[in-house]
Amino acid sequence: MADPIITASLTIIGSVIVYVVGQFVIKLIIDPYQDYRETVGEVAHALVYYDNVSERSRRELQDEAAKALRDKAALLRSKAYCIHFYSWIARVLPNRIPTFAAVIAASNALIALSNSVHGGDFVGMKKYKLTVIRCLNLPVDY
Repeated sequence: MADPIITASLTIIGSVIVYVVGQFVIKLIIDPYQDYRETVGEVAHALVYYDNVSERSRRELQDEAAKALRDKAALLRSKAYCIHFYSWIARVLPNRIPTFAAVIAASNALIALSNSVHGGDFVGMKKYKLTVIRCLNLPVDY
């Protein structure tokens, strides 16, 4: 008679432990990773959307592009910082998540790109875009 009660109690305790560990993994790893991937998508969008902005564009459009690119650079860093165990995850999933150094390099390239929007450095702008694409493993189809 006590055996079914013990079995039921152990099942309930085991279920609670699995639930708590699952919530821990979701909140500390999966949710921040999904936010990071969403930010990478926003970076890709900004690269395409502001691809035609140059020193010949309207000043308002240049300012908008510079502000948006710098915002994406800061957002990219902040979302990467939020992922707990980032370096371990980057080693386990090297094709899905770049190293933290690559994220910082991409962020720096976005900042440099935002700074060069007002100038006429087309070669530098292209180099910065390619650096972001390479560092974040973005597809090169544009």
